[in-house]
Amino acid sequence: MSYCKNCGQGLSSIDKFCHSCGTKVSAFLDKAYRKEYAQQMYKNSVQSLEKEGKSFIEKQIKQQVEKIAPKTGNITESTQQIQEVFKPPKPSTQTNTKPIESQSGINIWTWIYLAINAILIYLGYRNDDVIGVMLFTIVILLLVFIRRNKPKPYNWVVKIVLILQAVVLIAFTLERIEYLNIITLLMIILFLVNLRLIFKGNKS
Repeated sequence: MSYCKNCGQGLSSIDKFCHSCGTKVSAFLDKAYRKEYAQQMYKNSVQSLEKEGKSFIEKQIKQQVEKIAPKTGNITESTQQIQEVFKPPKPSTQTNTKPIESQSGINIWTWIYLAINAILIYLGYRNDDVIGVMLFTIVILLLVFIRRNKPKPYNWVVKIVLILQAVVLIAFTLERIEYLNIITLLMIILFLVNLRLIFKGNKS
């Protein structure tokens, strides 16, 4: 609903003249005035919101900075912890006297064990007793070399096989003790090396 600009009388949308004072009604001018007024109100509202939003954001940022940043001459506990983290390490005055351990768990006794078995198979490859002893040797060396990079290559499985081989060596040696030869002597030496590996195989 529109109103007369002269007397303020209410007008309908089809009135061309005011019923009270007879003033001519200009619909085009009335619509243009309302459009300009709406645009001005929108512009003022946007500017007001922008100003209030900017002020609010600046206030929030300032409050957060004041919470995080310590005051001059007052170092907080968290700041001290950060300084401790980035503090350069103190030079070490103590010398490391511990010997560097070998990365491989294979020691010299393993190579001696391998060498004796190689000589034994070379001299007695036709002997059934020697072939029986070599079966244990193959299993032992296979397990040890698979675990060669571990701290203890001679685990409980390997030690059980070593004990079984030692028992077999004792039995074969007792049978051949009356006829002592190079193969019997090598079996005795292999038995002694077996004992060394069972008790101290993991030590350098």
